Amino acid sequence: MDVLVQSLPYLAKGALQTVWMAVVAIFVGSVAGLVLGLAAVSRFTALRWLIDAYIFLTRGIPILVLMFITYYAFPAMGYRVSSYAAVTVALALYATAFYTDIMRGCLQSLPRGQTEAAKSLGMGRMSIIFDILLPQAMKSSLPPWLNTSIVMVKSTSYSAIVGAWELTYAAKEVVERTLATFEIFGAVMLFYFAICYPLSLLSTHLEKKTAVVH
Repeated sequence: MDVLVQSLPYLAKGALQTVWMAVVAIFVGSVAGLVLGLAAVSRFTALRWLIDAYIFLTRGIPILVLMFITYYAFPAMGYRVSSYAAVTVALALYATAFYTDIMRGCLQSLPRGQTEAAKSLGMGRMSIIFDILLPQAMKSSLPPWLNTSIVMVKSTSYSAIVGAWELTYAAKEVVERTLATFEIFGAVMLFYFAICYPLSLLSTHLEKKTAVVH
């Protein structure tokens, strides 16, 4: 028990690093997903195909493999980046694919009658998207967005395999030094639970609220 108490500050630093890594990936992925989601419902067929290919390819690759790709891709291109930066890029790419698919699905699920009615009132395409469709799509996308964000937080644990220091890597270091495997990874489990459970509760609340509205 003394080992666990002494290790908690170090694990807490790893947890903060995990949160920061997840926040960066989720923010970048959300912004890129919004832009690509709008592009995915555009009239440009070639653009839609490219986005479909990106989603299909990225979602079909395990996140760990994508981390290894980004980890080795930067040196191959002549850039020296930290393992932390490399895996964060992988997480952002992974998140973008899921958030793009979420936004596209939410936009496509809206009744076409709204668009037709707006056109009959003389509204332009951009005005229809940003004033009518997008606010509704963003509202309905919140529950799946939160669920995906929870997955992204937990996916940061794969970073330890690539060598990026975060919660799981910090725990591995402590275990190698103390051999207190059960105690340390029990604490790691609680750290991840403390991060993800509030998001899960919020997602459940939003799902119920959205269901009432519809």
